[in-house]
Amino acid sequence: MLKKCFAYCSILRKDVEIEKERLIQLWTAEGLLAESDNKDMESLGSRVYDTLLQNFFFQEEVKDEYGNIKHSKMHDLLHDLACLISTAETFIMENPKTDCPGDQVKYVVMKSHVDQEPLEINENLVVNLRALVLGSKVHGDLLNDCKYLRILDLQQTDIEELTTSIAKLIHLRFLDVSFTKIRAFPDSICKLYNLQTLRAIRCNSLKELPRQLQNLLSLRHFIVENAFFTAFQMPREIGKLTHLRTLKFFNVGQENGRGIKELENLKLLKGELEIRNLEHVNDKRAAARACLVKKPNIHKLVLVGVSSGKAIPLTTVKCWKALLLIQT
Repeated sequence: MLKKCFAYCSILRKDVEIEKERLIQLWTAEGLLAESDNKDMESLGSRVYDTLLQNFFFQEEVKDEYGNIKHSKMHDLLHDLACLISTAETFIMENPKTDCPGDQVKYVVMKSHVDQEPLEINENLVVNLRALVLGSKVHGDLLNDCKYLRILDLQQTDIEELTTSIAKLIHLRFLDVSFTKIRAFPDSICKLYNLQTLRAIRCNSLKELPRQLQNLLSLRHFIVENAFFTAFQMPREIGKLTHLRTLKFFNVGQENGRGIKELENLKLLKGELEIRNLEHVNDKRAAARACLVKKPNIHKLVLVGVSSGKAIPLTTVKCWKALLLIQT
């Protein structure tokens, strides 16, 4: 398993920081980590990552204020070694004239530049394709035949929207549209029932979240960060996503299915969580059921209430205390 996880690093871009959590999400999506009774895939992946780091396959680690490893780097020579180990399965496509290898290829990394025409993949290659890492140009029909695709990395590409046909990628487990100008997700994305990770970091053109997100019952990591996330309306019934580990924020709504009680069944949440619009938390019973103290893997909690100068009813304050299991 350790060798496979290292070899899989061949799909990563050279000379960039390797985000620990993201790499573990990729390993999970590819099926390199097997869940056991006492260890989930994320914990196992963390142990694999730390082992590679301790043996100098990764270096220059960066930690957060809690001592958790956030990023590291891989030396160019070690990246070349990973590519050598996985040479039969990984295809680095430098330009449109790159010779296409045999049909054993599972992973394609397309290096494209803004001033180039979109790169295309030979039809024979897409049949068994499992992972696709794209450059800045995306061919409109590229994904139609990638029916076994598990990983789609579109970060830093020129996309502004996803086609509705993305629903055909029924085996997709990892989707990253970070650092793009995407404006919205098509409703069809909520038919990707095997999707485990959805990442949209610094997508400042994004104005709304997938409306039927509650249908993605396999979702483990929902990572959306942009300049306008405080104004996002949460999808209804997000509490159905009981496998969810990562949820960066939750904007409390007043409508049914958007209240604080949606956090009740998200018992596996970990890392950081920001809860906004606390003025909408006015049901003490619902607040108590969402009790955050029973989510021990959350190491950073930010609670954002009403704007300064606005009167806060005593009943609302009591609800906030119930949220944190403080006796009143």
